[in-house]
Amino acid sequence: MNLYSGAVPAALTHDSQLPTLREFDVLLNDYVMSLSEKKRDKALIGQVRYNNISAVLRDPKCTTIESAQFRFWAKKMFVLDFQEDENGRTSQVVMHENKPVAIREQLFGILTTAHIQCQHGGRDKTSSQVRQFYSWVPKELIARFVRGCPSCMARRSPQSIRRTSPPRRSPLRRTPPRVVPHADTPLDYHNSPPPQQQQQQQQIQPSAQTVVVVGGSPPLHHQVPAHVPQQHAPQQEYHHFQNMPSQNQHSSQPFAAQWA
Repeated sequence: MNLYSGAVPAALTHDSQLPTLREFDVLLNDYVMSLSEKKRDKALIGQVRYNNISAVLRDPKCTTIESAQFRFWAKKMFVLDFQEDENGRTSQVVMHENKPVAIREQLFGILTTAHIQCQHGGRDKTSSQVRQFYSWVPKELIARFVRGCPSCMARRSPQSIRRTSPPRRSPLRRTPPRVVPHADTPLDYHNSPPPQQQQQQQQIQPSAQTVVVVGGSPPLHHQVPAHVPQQHAPQQEYHHFQNMPSQNQHSSQPFAAQWA
């Protein structure tokens, strides 16, 4: 298949693995309507406009071909060059960026041929195949053509993905190591004694504290409950008995001197 001809081979019109000509026309019109109004006029070049561009390039001084703006655009974007077709005949061809300009009426044959030559490749492979020989073929149009290809759609179906794609593995989860206590060690991780030892310590500790008051005769034993602070009650009792006179002091001093 020669990509330069632009003709649609008869085998391609009945190939079920490719879009039909009617489906391609719908796809082509949808693409043009998706553009803004300013870009629709020059997005694709039809046969009539192609002939006008060729006429402007052959006679640049002619002022009867369309508008002055169109003639300026044609001289700026395109050139004429001699190209040999598949039959060996040489003719003048409108060129853009050193590639022949693709005519709108020939786009179906150009895209189907390039898509088969790249073995139903994706957008980039089909676009690369087309741009080896032609210019002025929008890449978005090629992408829509590939998305509408029945063979490519069958390969992208969920069933085919399940058959071809490997199963996904769930990400590994790192769990902290499990600490198994020894039979002789307590389960308390704060180094606290076991419950039996705690009960024994509580039984050994007295419930009340004994305070011995020095300074009197005989010595007095004053018990203070455990819940009463030691720094208040024992000190008061200590000062009280310290200021009291002893029995020896009463015997050594006269009665009147004791109470003077």
